[in-house]
Amino acid sequence: MALGGRHDSGFSIELEPGATKEDFARDFSEKILDRVNFERGFIKPHTVLDFSIGKDIKLNERVSLSAQFNIRNIDGTFYLISFQSVSSGTTVGRPRNYSGKLSLDFK
Repeated sequence: MALGGRHDSGFSIELEPGATKEDFARDFSEKILDRVNFERGFIKPHTVLDFSIGKDIKLNERVSLSAQFNIRNIDGTFYLISFQSVSSGTTVGRPRNYSGKLSLDFK
């Protein structure tokens, strides 16, 4: 079992001097613009938590089963990775994501 996470304090953004939220209102949703601190020139901070649990089961001398279940971004935090970046544009973080894995190992 594992619990992990990260906190991003907010990456800087490069905007024209004096740019305001209203300047981008036509091109971006309110949800995205709310994640940008235009006065400071930074994306607002966010914390993302992940959880994983797994189990290895020996079926016999030659065969074992492994199972794993993961939840990424447990609370479904909406966050930005970048805003108006020259190289990548605006990047939104991944929403809550579930995944799992089963594998049989033969010796």
